[in-house]
Amino acid sequence: MVVQAEMYHRPVPKQIGTLHLTILRDAGSFKFSTTYSLKLSERSTPMLLAEKITQSMTKHYKLKIDLPGHKYTRSEEELYIGRLRANFKCNEFYVYDHG
Repeated sequence: MVVQAEMYHRPVPKQIGTLHLTILRDAGSFKFSTTYSLKLSERSTPMLLAEKITQSMTKHYKLKIDLPGHKYTRSEEELYIGRLRANFKCNEFYVYDHG
């Protein structure tokens, strides 16, 4: 399975139309190790995974391509999309790309 990370950086083509997505939260075994997964609602196909960076005091997540069957066979850099960061009050969020 070839991962095309470029498709995550471009808008959805008009021919496809609107995508319905679901966000699932997994609190994990530790208080500060929350992960979120973004899935297509109709097929429950995994799209993105957000993992909390534990060293950060604010809400700071790594965004990665979610490939459940290929978690340990691909390098971290190949699956990395960007990061999501919130301010201290958690009322503003910023998305940063790979660069």
